[in-house]
Amino acid sequence: MGKDRGVTRRGFLQGSAAGAGTVALAGLSVSQAEAAAIPKRWNKEVDVVVVGFGGAGAAAAIEVAEAGGKVLILEKMPHAGGNTAVSSGAMALPNDLAKGIAYMKAQTFGTVNDDELIKTFVESLMALPDWFRSLGADIKMNPPLPGLPSSYFPKLPGSDAIQGRWMINPGKSGEALFKFMLGQVDKRKIEVLFETPAGRLVQDPATREIRGVIARTKQGDLAIKARKGVVLSCGGYENNPEMKAYFNYPGMTIFPAGTPGNTGDGIKMVSEVGAQLWHNYCFEWRSPGIMAASQKVGTAVMSELSSRYPFIMVNKAGKRFQNESKGMTHTRDTLPITRFSHDMPGYPNLPFYAVFDETMRKAGPIATQGSGTSYADVHKLFEWSKDNQAEIDKGWIVKADTISELAQKLGVDAAGLEDTVAKYAKYCENGVDPEVNRPKRALLPLKNPPYYATELCLVMLNTMGGPKHNANAQVLDYDNKPVPRLYAAGEFGSIFGAIYQGGQNMPEAYAFGRIAGKNAAAAKPWK
Repeated sequence: MGKDRGVTRRGFLQGSAAGAGTVALAGLSVSQAEAAAIPKRWNKEVDVVVVGFGGAGAAAAIEVAEAGGKVLILEKMPHAGGNTAVSSGAMALPNDLAKGIAYMKAQTFGTVNDDELIKTFVESLMALPDWFRSLGADIKMNPPLPGLPSSYFPKLPGSDAIQGRWMINPGKSGEALFKFMLGQVDKRKIEVLFETPAGRLVQDPATREIRGVIARTKQGDLAIKARKGVVLSCGGYENNPEMKAYFNYPGMTIFPAGTPGNTGDGIKMVSEVGAQLWHNYCFEWRSPGIMAASQKVGTAVMSELSSRYPFIMVNKAGKRFQNESKGMTHTRDTLPITRFSHDMPGYPNLPFYAVFDETMRKAGPIATQGSGTSYADVHKLFEWSKDNQAEIDKGWIVKADTISELAQKLGVDAAGLEDTVAKYAKYCENGVDPEVNRPKRALLPLKNPPYYATELCLVMLNTMGGPKHNANAQVLDYDNKPVPRLYAAGEFGSIFGAIYQGGQNMPEAYAFGRIAGKNAAAAKPWK
C-alpha cells in the first residue's frame, strides 16, 4: 500500500438539515454557519469520497475505480477492516429470489415498507458469489450441519432459501475475507487516508446537494471536494455509550465486540443534512464478555464459558436467572438478564457473575482467544494465561475456599449464593433443572474447590441504525426524497430493523457498497 496509508498489511493483520440552525446530538453541536459553509478552497478533489474502510467501503471504492472514477477512502482508525475483519466471514445467501424476498419481508415487522429495496437486496446477495469470483476469489458454500437449519427463523416463509454459508478462502474468518478485499483496493491504487475521520458533510444550502467532506487530521481540517458524491460506510454506534442509552438500554454498560471506532459519527453527520434515521433500536447481542478485561482494553474480551464444565451465572443476590447453556448471540428472545424492575427501579440481574470450580479453572482459559471474531482477539489487545492464574493474580478472577467466602469477596449475598449452589447440586443429582431449564447434559455440579468467580459484561456485535436509504443506496430525507449525492451502505443504515438473519450483515455491506459505488460513479459531476 502507498505511503500515505499509514499502515501495512502486516500491521492490519496484527495488530441533519443544513442551514436549519444549531444541531445537537450525542455531544455534537454545529452552528448554522459551519453546517452550511462551502469551502472557498478545497484541499483535495476526487469524484467520490468513501467514509469508512470496512467491507462496504471497500466494495464501494472498487466499483468507483472500476467505472474509471477517482475515489478516496477516509478511515478513522489506524487500520482498515471495520467490523468485517473481525467477523466470522460467513455469508448466508438466498438461493431463490421469490423465497428470499418472502423471507426478508417476513423479518421486517413493519420496519421496511419498500418492496423495491427488499427485491434489490435479495438480488444483490445472490449476485455476490459471481462478483467475488470475478475478482479472483476462491468462494464456496459450506453445507449446513446435519440436523441444524441454515436459517435463523425456519418457521418464516421462504426460510429454506438459506442453505449453508458461503465462505471466501473456505474455513477462514472475516479477517481472511477482508485481507482479500484489502488486496483488491491496493491493486487499484485507491488512495486511503488513515486516522482521518470525517467531521462533517459539506452541503449546498440552496440545492441540498452534498459537495464534499470536512475531514479531521492531526494537522487540522481537510476540505475534500466530491465531484459526484459521498458514500457513508462508517458503521454504527456500538462504542457510543450515550447513543446506546438513547436508542437501547439506559443505564446499562454494553461493550462492543467489533471495532471501537464505531461511535456513531455518521449518525451525527447525516442528522445535520436532513437525513431520516431508521432502525436505531435494532442491534445484535453477543455472548457475555469478561468485565475487568473488557474495561482494561476498552472493547469486549469474550468469555469462554462452556456448559461442558461446572459453572453457573448469578446476580448480586446470588440467584440464577437464565439458562447458562443457552447462547445469547443473535438471539431475539427477551433476555432475563436485561429485565427491568419498576420497584427497584433498575436491572435486578446486573451486575452478573460466572461462578465455577477448580475443574473449569484447570480446563483452560475462560477468555476466548484465536477465534478471530472479536476486535480484541484479532488485534491481540490481550493475552490470557492458559491456566487462568495470571488473571487470578490480577484480581480479574476471584478465588475462595468456600462459597460463602467467594460471595463476600464479590459483594454478593452470601446466603443467597450458598442456597443457589446447594439447589443447583440437587438439580444436577436429579437431572432436572426446574429453575431455568438447563438441559440434563449440562447439569454439572460445583463440587471441586477452591471456587472462582468473575464479573461478566454484556456485549453487542453491531448496531443497525443510520440513515434510511432506497434501493439505489441513496440517503433519504423525512419526505423520503434522496439527499442529493449522498449514499449509505453496510451496517450504517442497515436494512434490518427488527430481526436479523445471521450471516447477512456482512454480505449486505458488499451488496449495498457495490450499489452505492456504482451510482455515485455514474452521477454527473457538479461544478
